[in-house]
Amino acid sequence: QRRGLERPFDLGVRRELQQLKTVIDSTSDFVAMASFEGQITFVNPAGLAMCGRQDQDLHALSVADFQPRADVDKLTTEVFPYVLQHGVWLGEMQFSHRDGSYIPVS
Repeated sequence: QRRGLERPFDLGVRRELQQLKTVIDSTSDFVAMASFEGQITFVNPAGLAMCGRQDQDLHALSVADFQPRADVDKLTTEVFPYVLQHGVWLGEMQFSHRDGSYIPVS
């Protein structure tokens, strides 16, 4: 393979990832990713708007900026360890809006 050329598989994966990003960016649901240390790595536009944070630098935000303190504690002591062991967690929590109000989610 010559440098600078992508294999057909790479192009197919790239197209599928772009389609997935389009779906995630278009949904009205909150979709986010964070490191296990609590650093936000991605929030879709609906999630940013839901929490009143669409004008903030994503890289300066942490999980604590999106959730009440009790739920942040629950994430670190219960949810993240469960995800590491089982791959997924389902349950109810709250998001916190920038104005201090809470948004129940499940």
